[in-house]
Amino acid sequence: ILVTGDLAAEAEEPAYRWLAEQLSIFELPIYSLPGNHDVNTVMEPLVKAAGWYFGGNHIVGGWHIVLLDTCVRDAAHGCLNVAEIERLDIALAQHSQLPTLVCLHHHPVPMMSTWMDTMQLHNADEFWHVISKYPQVRIVLWGHVHQNFDTYRNGVRLLATPSTCVQFAARSASFAIDSLTPGFRYLQLLSNGGVDTVVVRT
Repeated sequence: ILVTGDLAAEAEEPAYRWLAEQLSIFELPIYSLPGNHDVNTVMEPLVKAAGWYFGGNHIVGGWHIVLLDTCVRDAAHGCLNVAEIERLDIALAQHSQLPTLVCLHHHPVPMMSTWMDTMQLHNADEFWHVISKYPQVRIVLWGHVHQNFDTYRNGVRLLATPSTCVQFAARSASFAIDSLTPGFRYLQLLSNGGVDTVVVRT
């Protein structure tokens, strides 16, 4: 299970504990990263205590999965600090033979939604400069935008996942809620480096 941030509205400890309890029924590895509503110093020890992975790089089923921290304290937008950019570069160089899924919270491309795009990854050019060096990167996936998104950029599949909470209206100039129900994305990472994916609404 990939949990791509904003696990709690205001980093409330009981919210993390409740979510960990709910997801424990699946008896599956859980890989998590923080969102702008999370606070690392609160989230990290709680999810690790529940047995989750927090950030880092992981080899899973013949794929390399990289979890990035794009959060800026007390800000809604995202930014990869120098250490995270360097970690991404090193990780991709070390596992060039494996198809790779890169996960982050903030969107690294515009969503064509005026208000939402003020909160995207502010140093996306640096991110894409690193990604462009490594053809094994097959997918870049994020949360944050509370809507489905599926396209390609230079052969890389770009995927945003609906929220398990409210949905934001796509391509809206100002804040707007969509009538779509909550959802999640199912991913099947194939041995040939391809992916089958579908959005499931609840």
